[in-house]
Order: sequence, then C-alpha cells, then structure tokens
Amino acid sequence: MASEEIHEAVRLIKQELRGMMNGIVSQSMREKGLAYKVNFGVELPRLQAYAAELIQRTASDEDERYSLALRLWSENIRECRLLAGMLMPPEAMDEQTAELWVEQMRFPEEAECTVMHLFQHLSLAADLAFRWIAREEPMFQFCGWLLMARLFMQGREPSQRDAD
Repeated sequence: MASEEIHEAVRLIKQELRGMMNGIVSQSMREKGLAYKVNFGVELPRLQAYAAELIQRTASDEDERYSLALRLWSENIRECRLLAGMLMPPEAMDEQTAELWVEQMRFPEEAECTVMHLFQHLSLAADLAFRWIAREEPMFQFCGWLLMARLFMQGREPSQRDAD
C-alpha cells in the first residue's frame, strides 16, 4: 500500500472514530490521567466491532493491514493505538516490533488490548511471555503476565524448561 493510500485510510478512520465519539467517556478518561493527544472515548466493544469491519474491508491484503496497523500505532490517539493491535496480522508481527510496541505503551489498556487481540496469537508468544516477565520494566512484566494468563486460558502449558 502506497504512503498516500495509508495516509488517506488513517484520515478516514479518524473521521469515522470522530463520528463514534463519546464525549462523556472521553472527558472521564482525561480526568483519570489517560493523556493522549486525542481520545474519542469510543467504548471497547464498539471499537472491536469497528476493527472487525476494517478487517473485512482489507481481508485479502495482509500487507495493507500490516502497514495500516503500524501507522495507527504511531498516532497519539487512544483508539488508533488500540485498533493497531486488533488489525495487525499475527503472522506479520515480528519480535522486534512487538518489543518496540511494549516499550511505547503508556497505559494498561493498551497492554490488555494488544495482548488479547495480537500477542497471544503470535507463534513466539510463550517465549515472549517468559522473557518479558524477567525484565525490569513494569510494562514488559505486565504484558508478560497478561500474555502468560492468556496462554493458560488457551490450555497451553509451559515446557519443563520454562516452568523451571
């Protein structure tokens, strides 16, 4: 997808998010410290439904979804960052990008949504969980524990080496 097509897609997404805006929720989040450049206050179930719609629009083009997710993550807009994790094809997410995203996370909601919608589906999820739990940075540890919980919910068990 060309740069101008990505730019136009992001512009359209922001316009659609503005139409879903919940000013009361947005104000409440700001008052509680969720300091984004823009926070539309879109409720998570509505955002998840919108992500499913966006995936339908781009279902045949994983490269497009990958590029769009990267661009959305770079926005300092709550809904764009949450959508990025929902749209990113798990097969396209590499370890370096996953670590960069965790480094850039500022709020627990970003971690929770990204782990739930993306990280738990990565082929290297178990390795990441153990490595992140062992790190000193609180956000990495938080993501690691969330990811471990998600893997247990899937019925996955750690190898003996990992358990040790």
